[in-house]
Amino acid sequence: MTSFVRPLFFTITTALAAVGHASIPIPVNDLVDRIVAHNPERAFYLAEIDAARTGDRLASRWSNPELSLELGRKRVRGAAGVLTGEGHRLGCVRHPNL
Repeated sequence: MTSFVRPLFFTITTALAAVGHASIPIPVNDLVDRIVAHNPERAFYLAEIDAARTGDRLASRWSNPELSLELGRKRVRGAAGVLTGEGHRLGCVRHPNL
């Protein structure tokens, strides 16, 4: 049996065994409602669906903008190894929301 059918079969047979010992008959709709309410696999999948919906809502929001700063010192040497330039560098880059 598949992984879905086996727990369902076990739940139904357990419920039917409990009904067999009772003296009052239970309507089929009530029996189905009990099985659906106490099915752990169904509860697991409902929780997964809720988590996926939450993830969709969060993914649709824009992310926070990012700002990168660089500070440094630059030296430039010529082909002969002689220092030809020196200075400081400040770089600023803003990464927009995509």
